[in-house]
Amino acid sequence: MGSYPLTQVYQHEEDARRGDQTLSLLLGKKGTFRFSAVWFLLSGLAFAGYFWATGQNWATLGFFVFLSPLLLFFGYWMRKVWQNPERYCDYTHAMWMNRLSATALNLFFAWYWLESGENLLLFALIH
Repeated sequence: MGSYPLTQVYQHEEDARRGDQTLSLLLGKKGTFRFSAVWFLLSGLAFAGYFWATGQNWATLGFFVFLSPLLLFFGYWMRKVWQNPERYCDYTHAMWMNRLSATALNLFFAWYWLESGENLLLFALIH
């Protein structure tokens, strides 16, 4: 919910010209960042809650460590957009956000899979 609207934030003018009704366009540039920040917070809390509820407290720290580059970039980009939306709501920043998001989540889930011991069960089933 938080990432997708950010992929549209740079194309508001084009969407408006074509008559498209996107969530990002309806929220506005700064509103899109606020919306995404709320969803990032809620999803982070949901992951932490799940890990704590299942006794995997160790995974909570790993989750936030792996996602910290994404959160830092998001904060940096949001601050730049507040200063100059026309300059920083662009394709390049949106795609960097996507790359960081995909990389961070994939690395986290690979690490989580290796650390959780589930891989041993799969390995035993294969052999």
